Amino acid sequence: MNKTDWRTAAILFAAISSVYFATVAGITSSNDGSHYALVRALADKQGFEISEYLSFTENQDYALNGDLRFSDRPPGTAILTAPVYAASQVLPPPLVELRSKHDPDNPRLVYALLVPVIAASVTVIILFWILRAHFALPLPSSVLTTLAFAFGTMTWKYGSLLYSHATSGLAVMAAVALILRWQTCEVSKTSQVFLGLLLGTSVLMEYTNIVFVVLVGSYWLVGRIANSPYRRRQIVLFAIGGLIPALFLMWYNTVNFGGPLKLSTFNADTTRWPQNQSFLTDFATPI
Repeated sequence: MNKTDWRTAAILFAAISSVYFATVAGITSSNDGSHYALVRALADKQGFEISEYLSFTENQDYALNGDLRFSDRPPGTAILTAPVYAASQVLPPPLVELRSKHDPDNPRLVYALLVPVIAASVTVIILFWILRAHFALPLPSSVLTTLAFAFGTMTWKYGSLLYSHATSGLAVMAAVALILRWQTCEVSKTSQVFLGLLLGTSVLMEYTNIVFVVLVGSYWLVGRIANSPYRRRQIVLFAIGGLIPALFLMWYNTVNFGGPLKLSTFNADTTRWPQNQSFLTDFATPI
């Protein structure tokens, strides 16, 4: 992209993120409440157990392990948000009261919502980059399409709520952008590790992204790496990047639920959420 493109991207980011932040509504439901409960547990007591914050989940979106309670959401969004929330202790309170359904009297809550705002806004800018750098669309068309995506889709909603969709969308869009970019240029060792890390992180944000990872990872391995004289080394580096978040997730599962493959969503109350009995039942059928 040229200087005009970068300047346009900066203006778009400032405008879009401002609208997203202006429309945040606090913690609105059991879904974002479950993420927020884990944020509070991580920031306040450096642990994963959320019994003290169970009311944020509306006593339904939590995982069980004996008498212990955990978030039933993928941990990635909360892990990304917790440092921001912790740092807000030394930041000034917001100028306007946030009318949140949960934890409304906590002025630090607004800082946690910066994460979906920034994640969704960066996702939109990555789309702008794809349109300009990869597809070479004219600048007016790229701007119009970017704005349509930013304000005419669910991206706006998820950019103003502490759901997993904004952070998940960022990981997915960034992975797609990198693959499109690397189809036309040489791929460095660091890049292979980074792509694997990005794909693995997308599963930390949303468990069902494993389908995306399998499809895109297979496409990348077969279509790009298989034709390289250094394919063995590239596959190893790609796998190392993917294993870092995978090993963390297995550790998280083992510490909290007693096994590396015991995802939090499958430890929810299955009498209330029968679709969480297994990975296969987690998908709507027919797909």
